[in-house]
Amino acid sequence: FFFFNDTATTEIYTEQIVGSVRCVQETGLVSWFNVYFTQSKIPIKLSTSPYQKSTHWKQTIFYSPNAYPVNKGDVIKGSIAVKKNKQNNRELDIKISYHLENDINKIHDVAYYRLS
Repeated sequence: FFFFNDTATTEIYTEQIVGSVRCVQETGLVSWFNVYFTQSKIPIKLSTSPYQKSTHWKQTIFYSPNAYPVNKGDVIKGSIAVKKNKQNNRELDIKISYHLENDINKIHDVAYYRLS
């Protein structure tokens, strides 16, 4: 539902919530995408999820600026903003905000990435 061409949306923003299933040091986030081709005679889903059959697209890891201690049941809230790079429209500029409040920490952090 997000397109990156000259006639459609060139920036996206979404808020996400991720829950922890065990006590760990959070060192990054993994992202993937799904594409649905619904206008064909047989609808097709292309998924790059690590839980689906492997494709050549794979997943992307965004390493956190710091390692955050996360307890089981903690919730990491955040947002991701993505836009085309102004100098090279084949690259994406990405901003991820992390927000975590638990018994140990109150973390509010921002990281910037370029995906080429």
